[in-house]
Amino acid sequence: MRAILFDMDGVLYNAGEAVEGAAETLKWVRARQIPRLFVTNTSSRGRDALIEKLARFGVPASKDEILTLAPAAPQWLRMHASGPVALFVKAVLRYEFARLACIGD
Repeated sequence: MRAILFDMDGVLYNAGEAVEGAAETLKWVRARQIPRLFVTNTSSRGRDALIEKLARFGVPASKDEILTLAPAAPQWLRMHASGPVALFVKAVLRYEFARLACIGD
């Protein structure tokens, strides 16, 4: 095994409750230094909010360990967009796009 992707909602927590054994599993993975990412398709929360949520369930995480649409989209846009982009995202996610040329900036 070279790495593990953990889907957050439904795997680590479900409806605001920790999934039984999730924190212990992550502790085991960390102890073995297995690379991991926490993934989610949520577009309503920034990584800071997700870090706080995971911490409430006993799962420490850093921004670099969380992959959501918000940090992935600017990377894709930097590679493929040829000019300014229009953002239609919640204000809490705008910091993820800070280094992009955006219409209206």
